[in-house]
Amino acid sequence: LSIDDDMEVQTSELEWAFGVARQFPAQITGFFPRTIVTRSPGNYDYVIPHLSKRDYPYNVVLTGSGTFFNSRWLYVYSHELPRKVRDYVDEHFNCEDIAFNMMMSNVTGLPPVLS
Repeated sequence: LSIDDDMEVQTSELEWAFGVARQFPAQITGFFPRTIVTRSPGNYDYVIPHLSKRDYPYNVVLTGSGTFFNSRWLYVYSHELPRKVRDYVDEHFNCEDIAFNMMMSNVTGLPPVLS
């Protein structure tokens, strides 16, 4: 379980999400979906699907908001993800959710799962 210290989640919600995560052990599962949309080559937007006027499918779940994944992915993120990506995240204090989701999907070939 990855959850920020300022998140408030009911125990019943965590139990339910854990049940979903057990059904999809190779995938990251989480409560809050986001969509990365390509506007033009090299130009991307970060969209909250349910607040958008368009019907975007999600392709990322936020990592600090009650997300489940196998702990081995923390090692992969810390030791195998390209240093340039980690440096960007560290420098901007942002985008770790995008990096983590893309890392897992790239390795597994599977999308994130919404809890």
